[in-house]
Amino acid sequence: MLQLTDLHFHNYPFSSEDEKSIVNIHKTIRTARPDLIVLTGDIIFSPEVPDPDLTIQKIAEIFNQYEIPIALTYGNHDSEKYVLRIELLHLENHFKHLVQKKNKMLVNDKLFYNIEIKNSNEELIHIIYLIDSGDYAKEDNIFYDYIEPEHVAWLNTVNLKYSKAATNVCFTHIPLIEYEEAKDNIIKGRNNEDISSSEINSGLFSVMLKHQNLKAVFCGHDHDNDFAADHLNKILAYGRVSGYNCYGDLPRGARLIDLDQNNDIKTTVIEYDS
Repeated sequence: MLQLTDLHFHNYPFSSEDEKSIVNIHKTIRTARPDLIVLTGDIIFSPEVPDPDLTIQKIAEIFNQYEIPIALTYGNHDSEKYVLRIELLHLENHFKHLVQKKNKMLVNDKLFYNIEIKNSNEELIHIIYLIDSGDYAKEDNIFYDYIEPEHVAWLNTVNLKYSKAATNVCFTHIPLIEYEEAKDNIIKGRNNEDISSSEINSGLFSVMLKHQNLKAVFCGHDHDNDFAADHLNKILAYGRVSGYNCYGDLPRGARLIDLDQNNDIKTTVIEYDS
């Protein structure tokens, strides 16, 4: 899997920074040759995208050149202005190779779904969950949104159906609150800025602890963090910021994630320039 995060595309026609992102996305896909591409939010920086339909169409054309399935979820900047989250879900039709979404659940315009990965014998071996962490909380004195409790309960229910799939992972945009503790046990990577999680813990990590086959969470959001950490024998990891049209001192790149049939997770960050 190739995780791209925080691309932050502005309105089409694209700026020089966005064009630089596009060149390096192509280089990375052609080099990595992934089986699945995952976009973990802030695909667009919506305050600068007055024409979201055309802009997302042009973003989709980048990926439509490859016969590679693509999965996506959204971040806090995708629906700040000019476009609603429910409209983004309709605009996904521009992507020709969108994955088949299983067990969909929509709560407050935030979508939960999963992808089934099968081997050559059509046996389920991995489940990939995409969980929309939202944008900004509706409650007073809370800044970032949080994963819906209904989605957490649904993850618990759905994953029970997939007990034979031994290595299952989650993708979301905003880091879980547990990343704050996880940064004390970093395996590899950097923690160069504060963990910008929601102040609300809606319990997703507790579901992971109950299910042995739920092994990891991969997020985006904090552009100067790219660490992978071991927290209570679960992997909590950031992707690498992938777009040039946003803040951040880390070299732009992506995260590669390999789920093998020995139930191991191997992951590394790759940098565009290398």
